[in-house]
Amino acid sequence: MTTVSAISVEGLPVALEGPIKLDHPTINRVITEPRPGVYILVSEHSATGEFEYVGRADQAVNERILEWMNSFGWVFWAYAASTEDAYLKECQLYHHVNPSANARHPESPEGSGLNCPVCNEA
Repeated sequence: MTTVSAISVEGLPVALEGPIKLDHPTINRVITEPRPGVYILVSEHSATGEFEYVGRADQAVNERILEWMNSFGWVFWAYAASTEDAYLKECQLYHHVNPSANARHPESPEGSGLNCPVCNEA
């Protein structure tokens, strides 16, 4: 079994922090600013060492991550400069990681008019 701490974020198109345990005390202590951001989730007992879900928060990344607390055990994350920046980073991570738990391509922020920087999907 691969341990989460052995999963490397080197080579990803976005610099991420982590892994950190996905629980209230840890998230509230580590991710303190209510800013947009991106994250990658890994299950509690990852046997494969794979990133499983890529997501973003258009407002407060810490609050969005906590919504996944009962579904995953670990998180890698990064703040973004804006909602648009979070979307662009999410797309880069999504295409690089090809996460098994994402049902579809990330949606652009409402009214942004942005297309994916990797595949040009709207």
